Amino acid sequence: MRIQRILVGAALLVLFAAVAQADVRISSVITAEVIETGNAELVGDVELRILEQAAVADVVTITYGGLPITIGVGTDGIQADPASTWACTIVTPIDYVNGIITLNCPAAAIGSFFRLKGVRVQVNGYTGDTVYAEMGTLTNTIWAGMDTTKIVKKVGPGLLASDGEPAIYMANGYDIEQYASWTLTEGFASAWKSLAQAGVGATQGVEITLRLDGLPEDVEVGVWVDGDTSGTLSPVWLSDNTFDEDNTEIVISFGDTDQSEIEELVLSFSLWDSPDDLMGAGSYKMYATLSPIQAGLKSGKPFSPDPVYPKFALNWLPANGFTVMTIVPNTTNLLIPYVSEELGYHTGIALANTTKDPWGEDEGGAIEQEGYVTVFFYPNNGGAPIVYSTKDDAVKGKGLTAGMLKAGSTWTVLASELLAAKGSTAAFSGYVVIVTEFTNAHGAAYVSNFDGFTSSSPMLVLDVPAMYSRVPEYGTEWTTR
Repeated sequence: MRIQRILVGAALLVLFAAVAQADVRISSVITAEVIETGNAELVGDVELRILEQAAVADVVTITYGGLPITIGVGTDGIQADPASTWACTIVTPIDYVNGIITLNCPAAAIGSFFRLKGVRVQVNGYTGDTVYAEMGTLTNTIWAGMDTTKIVKKVGPGLLASDGEPAIYMANGYDIEQYASWTLTEGFASAWKSLAQAGVGATQGVEITLRLDGLPEDVEVGVWVDGDTSGTLSPVWLSDNTFDEDNTEIVISFGDTDQSEIEELVLSFSLWDSPDDLMGAGSYKMYATLSPIQAGLKSGKPFSPDPVYPKFALNWLPANGFTVMTIVPNTTNLLIPYVSEELGYHTGIALANTTKDPWGEDEGGAIEQEGYVTVFFYPNNGGAPIVYSTKDDAVKGKGLTAGMLKAGSTWTVLASELLAAKGSTAAFSGYVVIVTEFTNAHGAAYVSNFDGFTSSSPMLVLDVPAMYSRVPEYGTEWTTR
């Protein structure tokens, strides 16, 4: 008597028995590909068929690649195909941890067969590219070298999540880029399945869970399926499709998929609600994982009484997250095309913070806010700019409170005062860019010799670079307002 094992898999292997022993063929219906994070991946059906000589009674073991078996025996789990004519029976309890099923097989005539179906294994943690099953017999001898075959052709990722296009908003909710777009791609054809497509023992289809946490109070981000999604996909929302500070996860399943094509789920996101006051600047990351999330085994056995199939290990993608939304600080960028501090001429600057206005937020008025101001002096000789900050440098002029320009206030100052605060007393001629930490800033500049000549001009408002690049080929360099 000799014990050997046969791996059962994709191709048909004929196992030639020794003299006076049964000639048994082992084959399987191969599973093309399974998901590498799967904790209950369905593998190919296994069939034993007696050829040329009747089989004697035997004890047969099938080892599923050394992977844990994560579904129990029963009508909706591991079972003998009703069409089987060889009356083998499954010995319980099976060895779930080591992935071994033992069969008691009686004597049977030529042509008899036994087919085992519904076996699900834990692939998560497996490092191979393919999966084999092995069979061993106690009595019927199998020739050496004819004892292996594939049950899984390939192990691969079920979900690919690349970077996308973020939505960009200012802190007061004004949209720079109103919509974000993110494409999730199926790792291989048939990775995503509806319940009807998920096979024997399935309790639901493959799901995708999205996560977006860290949203501040009163901020809501909505998500919907974009029209560029593969036309064969039929996404189904299993939860509310709005993220907020309390609802950090959204689950999507599929009513139908095309099992022959690699499909794409294209999602769009937008800020659906924002607080009455300003939002903090920052970026918010989104992740995706296949779900439901459940371990393969619990205490060495399939979960009971609520097992889910298929099920997956948690694997948030992409590793660094997708930046779905960025909040940029509220600013106003202004330009004074000509500033002179030479030949007896001086430039006065008047800058108003008009976020206090007569309309109020309910009537479309500005949100009151205060902030520091930074002034960049660019000299005509092409030298490095001189940068003055009301936050970091000595406060000059009138109208500031501890360096802050409050809502409803106007700051008046001479350019010479700001240059002197930076240690520059030399003559200056050039242009100035002013950046405020609040919206709705407006101003004017006055060039005067204080002896009868004064020329004034309004400051030019520059678009936010995040909205309109100042690189000419990408759009407007600047716009006056």
